[in-house]
Amino acid sequence: MGRCSNPQFKSEELVEQLVLVKVSLMVVHSTVLHTVLAAASAIKLPFDRIILLDESFPSSRRFVAQTIPGLIAAVQQKTRMFRERKLTPGEGKMRIALLCWSSGTTGKPKVAENLISSYSYY
Repeated sequence: MGRCSNPQFKSEELVEQLVLVKVSLMVVHSTVLHTVLAAASAIKLPFDRIILLDESFPSSRRFVAQTIPGLIAAVQQKTRMFRERKLTPGEGKMRIALLCWSSGTTGKPKVAENLISSYSYY
């Protein structure tokens, strides 16, 4: 399952959402890395579970980043690294593919009521 977040969130706001969805992996842009690292620390998410979309990030001794371009290059050099999981017939109707959050302009951000199911892609 994926979820999107507002890049203007403070780490405390991000923590609330990460706890709610029981995050196990984050794919982020380097411009929000400082906030993401603070939130990850708060929920004890290992930094090796954070992947950067881009390769422009400040060097840090406490964070060595995997990047999307780096992962793509690694995959291109190897044969199949994983086996794709195929959904069983009808399973796509029951699985959540993406959670969208409201902006929080009238209070705390909330999960949008209309969830996008993976079924819409089959």
